[in-house]
Formats: sequence, C-alpha cells, structure tokens
Amino acid sequence: MKLEALLQKTCLIGLQYFDAQGELLKHDQLAGTVENVDEKNGISIRLTASSHAPDTSMIASDQNQRIFVLPPVLKTWFNAPGGDYRDENKVLLISNPDFLVTWEVHQTQKEKQGEHEWWEWVVPRHAPSVN
Repeated sequence: MKLEALLQKTCLIGLQYFDAQGELLKHDQLAGTVENVDEKNGISIRLTASSHAPDTSMIASDQNQRIFVLPPVLKTWFNAPGGDYRDENKVLLISNPDFLVTWEVHQTQKEKQGEHEWWEWVVPRHAPSVN
C-alpha cells in the first residue's frame, strides 16, 4: 500500500503515552478522515467532532476544523473490522472505519527545556485488538 491509498479513508487512532521511564501515562482515541499525505510532513487527519485530542498543541486549526498529523508510516495502519467504535465514556467516535491506527508516544527527556517537551513516535510491537 502507498500513502496515497489512505486519502479520504476513515480511521480510528489509538495513542498510548509513556514517560521517560517507560511507564504508561495515558491513552487516547481519535477518529477522522485522512485529508492529506506527505512523505516528509506526515498523514493529516481531519478529526471528527466527537474526537477529543489529548493535547491541543498537537492539533492544527484550519477554519474551525481540527487536523491531527501522524508520522508517514504505513505499518501502523490495519484494516478495521466493521462496527461502531466508542470511547471509554461510550461516546461514538466512528462507525465502520477503514483503518485502525496505533502509535506509542514516548517522552525522551524527563525535564522540560523551557516550554519544550521532547517526544518520540514509536511503532507498537503488537497489532491493535478490538474488544
């Protein structure tokens, strides 16, 4: 599959955040439609209204619509089984998405440098599972 094959496809994104010692900090789910792909700048996803991004600094606003950018790596994208996908609060995120996407986001430095924090995107070792 090529990046261009993702255009206009829907996805459910699972993110796990880890501190510098490797301890799980939190996990989040987002959903949306792939709007743009670029081998250098990543995969831009227009988030659905029900997606609540964990950190608004990771989201670009585009005329009141939210864009979330993932690294341009295809091995984190998996065909999704049909069905309704809800968050922990039972709020519907997306119905019948094309793909499930998972990423781990690891803190690389314990201390902030001014207002900056350093994070690294890591491909998970396991494919996503659906409960």
